[in-house]
Amino acid sequence: MAAVHRELVAEARAAGDREPVPSLATLQRAVARDLSAGERAGLRGGEAARPRYDVYGKRPPVHRNACWEGDHKRVPVRVSLDCIAVCPWVTWFIDVATKAIVGVAVTPHQPARDAVLAALRTGISRTEPYGPFGGLPGVVRVDRGKEFLCRTVERALGAFAVPVDDLPAYKPYRKGTIEALNGAVEEMLLVSLPGYTHVLAPLRCATRIRWRICSRTRTS
Repeated sequence: MAAVHRELVAEARAAGDREPVPSLATLQRAVARDLSAGERAGLRGGEAARPRYDVYGKRPPVHRNACWEGDHKRVPVRVSLDCIAVCPWVTWFIDVATKAIVGVAVTPHQPARDAVLAALRTGISRTEPYGPFGGLPGVVRVDRGKEFLCRTVERALGAFAVPVDDLPAYKPYRKGTIEALNGAVEEMLLVSLPGYTHVLAPLRCATRIRWRICSRTRTS
Protein backbone atom coordinates (compact mmCIF):
# COMPACT_ATOMS: atom_id res chain seq x y z
CA MET A 1 0.00 0.00 0.00
CA ALA A 2 2.92 2.33 0.67
CA ALA A 3 4.20 1.73 -2.87
CA VAL A 4 0.75 2.43 -4.33
CA HIS A 5 0.50 5.62 -2.31
CA ARG A 6 3.88 6.80 -3.58
CA GLU A 7 2.79 6.16 -7.16
CA LEU A 8 -0.42 8.14 -6.63
CA VAL A 9 1.52 11.07 -5.19
CA ALA A 10 4.02 10.97 -8.09
CA GLU A 11 1.26 10.85 -10.70
CA ALA A 12 -0.57 13.76 -9.06
CA ARG A 13 2.59 15.89 -9.06
CA ALA A 14 3.43 15.02 -12.66
CA ALA A 15 -0.08 15.92 -13.82
CA GLY A 16 -0.21 19.09 -11.75
CA ASP A 17 -3.37 17.89 -10.04
CA ARG A 18 -4.39 20.15 -7.19
CA GLU A 19 -6.80 17.63 -5.70
CA PRO A 20 -5.38 16.20 -2.49
CA VAL A 21 -4.20 12.58 -2.66
CA PRO A 22 -5.73 10.31 0.00
CA SER A 23 -3.37 9.68 2.87
CA LEU A 24 -1.63 6.35 3.32
CA ALA A 25 -3.81 5.51 6.34
CA THR A 26 -6.97 6.20 4.33
CA LEU A 27 -5.74 3.96 1.52
CA GLN A 28 -4.90 1.18 3.95
CA ARG A 29 -8.35 1.34 5.56
CA ALA A 30 -10.03 1.20 2.16
CA VAL A 31 -8.02 -1.84 1.12
CA ALA A 32 -8.69 -3.64 4.41
CA ARG A 33 -12.41 -2.92 4.04
CA ASP A 34 -12.90 -3.79 0.35
CA LEU A 35 -10.39 -6.62 -0.28
CA SER A 36 -10.49 -10.12 1.17
CA ALA A 37 -7.58 -11.68 3.04
CA GLY A 38 -6.75 -13.76 -0.03
CA GLU A 39 -6.68 -10.72 -2.31
CA ARG A 40 -4.40 -8.87 0.10
CA ALA A 41 -2.09 -11.89 0.30
CA GLY A 42 -2.02 -12.01 -3.49
CA LEU A 43 -0.95 -8.37 -3.63
CA ARG A 44 1.88 -9.06 -1.19
CA GLY A 45 3.15 -12.43 -2.40
CA GLY A 46 1.58 -13.08 -5.78
CA GLU A 47 -0.91 -15.71 -6.90
CA ALA A 48 0.95 -18.50 -5.09
CA ALA A 49 0.23 -16.84 -1.72
CA ARG A 50 -3.48 -16.19 -2.31
CA PRO A 51 -4.81 -19.79 -1.91
CA ARG A 52 -3.70 -19.89 1.74
CA TYR A 53 -6.41 -17.36 2.66
CA ASP A 54 -8.98 -17.66 -0.12
CA VAL A 55 -11.20 -20.29 -1.69
CA TYR A 56 -9.03 -22.22 -4.14
CA GLY A 57 -10.17 -24.35 -7.05
CA LYS A 58 -13.87 -23.68 -6.49
CA ARG A 59 -16.02 -25.44 -9.06
CA PRO A 60 -19.48 -24.45 -10.28
CA PRO A 61 -22.42 -26.40 -8.80
CA VAL A 62 -23.40 -29.57 -10.63
CA HIS A 63 -26.31 -31.99 -10.52
CA ARG A 64 -26.47 -35.26 -8.60
CA ASN A 65 -24.13 -37.99 -9.90
CA ALA A 66 -22.45 -35.61 -12.30
CA CYS A 67 -19.10 -36.47 -10.72
CA TRP A 68 -17.82 -38.87 -8.09
CA GLU A 69 -14.47 -38.73 -6.33
CA GLY A 70 -12.80 -41.88 -5.03
CA ASP A 71 -9.96 -42.53 -2.62
CA HIS A 72 -8.48 -44.93 -0.07
CA LYS A 73 -8.21 -44.03 3.61
CA ARG A 74 -6.21 -45.94 6.20
CA VAL A 75 -8.24 -45.98 9.40
CA PRO A 76 -5.81 -45.25 12.28
CA VAL A 77 -7.74 -47.41 14.73
CA ARG A 78 -6.56 -50.86 15.82
CA VAL A 79 -9.22 -53.55 15.61
CA SER A 80 -9.03 -57.27 16.34
CA LEU A 81 -9.11 -59.63 13.37
CA ASP A 82 -8.69 -63.28 14.36
CA CYS A 83 -6.93 -62.11 17.54
CA ILE A 84 -4.54 -59.95 15.50
CA ALA A 85 -4.56 -56.15 15.82
CA VAL A 86 -4.82 -54.49 12.41
CA CYS A 87 -5.69 -51.05 11.06
CA PRO A 88 -8.33 -51.43 8.34
CA TRP A 89 -8.62 -49.48 5.11
CA VAL A 90 -11.73 -47.90 3.69
CA THR A 91 -12.32 -47.36 -0.03
CA TRP A 92 -15.15 -45.00 -0.82
CA PHE A 93 -16.75 -42.77 -3.40
CA ILE A 94 -18.51 -39.48 -2.71
CA ASP A 95 -20.92 -37.54 -4.88
CA VAL A 96 -19.51 -34.06 -5.45
CA ALA A 97 -22.89 -32.34 -5.75
CA THR A 98 -24.70 -33.78 -2.71
CA LYS A 99 -21.67 -34.78 -0.59
CA ALA A 100 -23.30 -38.19 -0.06
CA ILE A 101 -21.10 -41.27 0.36
CA VAL A 102 -22.46 -43.43 -2.44
CA GLY A 103 -20.15 -46.45 -2.22
CA VAL A 104 -17.84 -47.89 0.44
CA ALA A 105 -15.78 -51.00 1.07
CA VAL A 106 -13.69 -51.88 4.15
CA THR A 107 -10.70 -54.23 3.99
CA PRO A 108 -8.32 -55.41 6.77
CA HIS A 109 -5.34 -54.88 4.45
CA GLN A 110 -4.16 -52.34 1.91
CA PRO A 111 -6.93 -52.25 -0.70
CA ALA A 112 -6.63 -53.66 -4.19
CA ARG A 113 -8.94 -53.73 -7.19
CA ASP A 114 -11.43 -55.94 -5.35
CA ALA A 115 -12.09 -53.15 -2.85
CA VAL A 116 -12.60 -50.64 -5.67
CA LEU A 117 -15.04 -52.95 -7.46
CA ALA A 118 -16.94 -53.62 -4.22
CA ALA A 119 -17.23 -49.89 -3.48
CA LEU A 120 -18.37 -49.22 -7.03
CA ARG A 121 -21.04 -51.89 -6.75
CA THR A 122 -22.46 -50.40 -3.57
CA GLY A 123 -22.48 -47.00 -5.26
CA ILE A 124 -23.96 -47.93 -8.63
CA SER A 125 -26.57 -50.39 -7.38
CA ARG A 126 -29.65 -48.87 -5.73
CA THR A 127 -31.50 -52.07 -4.93
CA GLU A 128 -31.65 -53.41 -1.39
CA PRO A 129 -29.50 -53.39 0.68
CA TYR A 130 -27.89 -50.49 -1.22
CA GLY A 131 -29.20 -47.04 -1.98
CA PRO A 132 -31.10 -44.79 -1.91
CA PHE A 133 -28.12 -42.70 -3.00
CA GLY A 134 -26.07 -43.77 -5.97
CA GLY A 135 -26.59 -44.53 -9.63
CA LEU A 136 -24.34 -44.04 -12.62
CA PRO A 137 -21.83 -41.18 -12.31
CA GLY A 138 -20.99 -38.91 -15.19
CA VAL A 139 -17.29 -39.14 -14.40
CA VAL A 140 -15.09 -40.56 -11.64
CA ARG A 141 -12.10 -38.55 -10.39
CA VAL A 142 -9.09 -40.31 -8.85
CA ASP A 143 -5.46 -39.35 -8.23
CA ARG A 144 -3.41 -41.93 -10.13
CA GLY A 145 -4.07 -44.79 -7.71
CA LYS A 146 -3.13 -47.99 -9.49
CA GLU A 147 -6.13 -49.81 -7.98
CA PHE A 148 -8.50 -47.30 -9.57
CA LEU A 149 -6.70 -47.32 -12.93
CA CYS A 150 -6.23 -51.05 -13.41
CA ARG A 151 -7.67 -52.77 -16.46
CA THR A 152 -10.37 -54.60 -14.47
CA VAL A 153 -11.84 -51.38 -13.04
CA GLU A 154 -11.49 -49.69 -16.41
CA ARG A 155 -13.51 -52.44 -18.07
CA ALA A 156 -16.16 -52.38 -15.35
CA LEU A 157 -16.69 -48.63 -15.69
CA GLY A 158 -16.33 -48.82 -19.47
CA ALA A 159 -19.28 -51.22 -19.59
CA PHE A 160 -21.39 -48.34 -18.22
CA ALA A 161 -19.62 -45.72 -20.38
CA VAL A 162 -18.27 -43.96 -17.27
CA PRO A 163 -14.95 -42.16 -17.91
CA VAL A 164 -12.21 -41.97 -15.28
CA ASP A 165 -10.50 -38.61 -14.77
CA ASP A 166 -6.89 -39.40 -13.82
CA LEU A 167 -5.72 -36.38 -11.83
CA PRO A 168 -2.08 -35.36 -11.33
CA ALA A 169 -0.36 -36.84 -8.31
CA TYR A 170 0.27 -34.82 -5.13
CA LYS A 171 -2.47 -32.30 -5.92
CA PRO A 172 -5.20 -33.08 -3.35
CA TYR A 173 -7.09 -29.87 -4.10
CA ARG A 174 -8.07 -31.33 -7.47
CA LYS A 175 -10.40 -33.72 -5.60
CA GLY A 176 -11.13 -31.64 -2.56
CA THR A 177 -14.49 -33.24 -1.74
CA ILE A 178 -13.09 -36.67 -0.91
CA GLU A 179 -10.06 -35.14 0.82
CA ALA A 180 -12.37 -33.09 3.04
CA LEU A 181 -14.28 -36.28 3.84
CA ASN A 182 -11.06 -38.05 4.84
CA GLY A 183 -10.08 -35.23 7.17
CA ALA A 184 -13.54 -34.76 8.68
CA VAL A 185 -13.97 -38.45 9.47
CA GLU A 186 -10.68 -38.60 11.33
CA GLU A 187 -11.17 -35.35 13.23
CA MET A 188 -14.82 -35.91 14.14
CA LEU A 189 -15.10 -39.70 14.53
CA LEU A 190 -11.91 -41.73 14.56
CA VAL A 191 -10.17 -39.73 17.30
CA SER A 192 -12.97 -40.68 19.71
CA LEU A 193 -12.70 -44.43 19.10
CA PRO A 194 -10.73 -46.81 21.34
CA GLY A 195 -7.51 -47.94 19.69
CA TYR A 196 -6.81 -44.66 17.89
CA THR A 197 -3.13 -44.79 16.93
CA HIS A 198 -2.24 -41.19 16.17
CA VAL A 199 -0.97 -38.78 18.82
CA LEU A 200 -3.79 -36.94 20.57
CA ALA A 201 -3.77 -33.44 21.95
CA PRO A 202 -3.01 -33.30 25.72
CA LEU A 203 -6.54 -32.17 26.58
CA ARG A 204 -8.09 -34.95 24.52
CA CYS A 205 -5.74 -37.51 26.07
CA ALA A 206 -6.76 -36.39 29.55
CA THR A 207 -10.43 -36.64 28.59
CA ARG A 208 -9.97 -40.20 27.35
CA ILE A 209 -8.08 -41.21 30.51
CA ARG A 210 -10.83 -39.82 32.73
CA TRP A 211 -13.44 -41.62 30.62
CA ARG A 212 -11.61 -44.94 31.03
CA ILE A 213 -11.23 -44.46 34.79
CA CYS A 214 -14.93 -43.66 35.18
CA SER A 215 -15.88 -46.66 33.03
CA ARG A 216 -13.76 -49.01 35.13
CA THR A 217 -15.18 -47.54 38.33
CA ARG A 218 -18.77 -48.09 37.16
CA THR A 219 -17.91 -51.62 36.05
CA SER A 220 -16.32 -52.54 39.38
